[in-house]
Order: sequence, then structure tokens, then C-alpha cells
Amino acid sequence: MKRMTSGSIQDRLARFLFSYRITLQSTTGSLPAELLMGRKLRSRLDLVKPNLAKRVKEKQLSQKQTHDKHCKERFFSEGEEVFARDYRRNAVSKGLPGRIVDQTGPISFQVQLENGEVKRY
Repeated sequence: MKRMTSGSIQDRLARFLFSYRITLQSTTGSLPAELLMGRKLRSRLDLVKPNLAKRVKEKQLSQKQTHDKHCKERFFSEGEEVFARDYRRNAVSKGLPGRIVDQTGPISFQVQLENGEVKRY
């Protein structure tokens, strides 16, 4: 407290208490401010330190907006004719004609191919 020479006694006491309350205590293992007020107090150091959660959220939002610009939403209904992708390595044709039999999820369907086989896509 002797080193804090500028300001009135109340200002110096407030600065001292603030620095005490944001210092980790060895006995409790937490900050006195967290125990007293239930939250962490913000200091000048918090303004210098980057807020990673906010930065991650901003980056994710930016990525979503970029993706949504060139992304096309597709809607299918039962009975609609589609081409089902053939993922086998030696496939002659990449798309096999078929008809949607059932929707099993938001973007998952059961497709009945021309040869009668039912596959999930």
C-alpha cells in the first residue's frame, strides 16, 4: 500500500482490494472475487488477453456464411426419380437410376434401384 502513492486513500484502498480480489489464493485455490460475487472480475490484463471463445464463434459464423453462399439446398419426396451414386471402385457408371422409397432422416433416403435392390443414401 505504501507504493501506491497517487490518489486519495479511498482510491488506493479500492485499487489494493481489487488487486487482492483478482489474485489466486493458495488456501482456497480460487479467486476471492469468485467466492464473493460468483464471477470473475475484469482487469486491464483481460483487455489485452484475447477472448478465444468469441473469436471461435466469429470464425464459425464466417465459415457458415461463406458455405451458405454457394450451397444449394435440395428437397426430395417419396416416389421421385433420382440417380443414386455407386461408390464401388470398379463401377461402370457413377449414377444408377432409381426411385425414392422412404425418407429415413433429414437428408437420408432409401432408394430402390432399377434392378429391385433397395439402398440407403
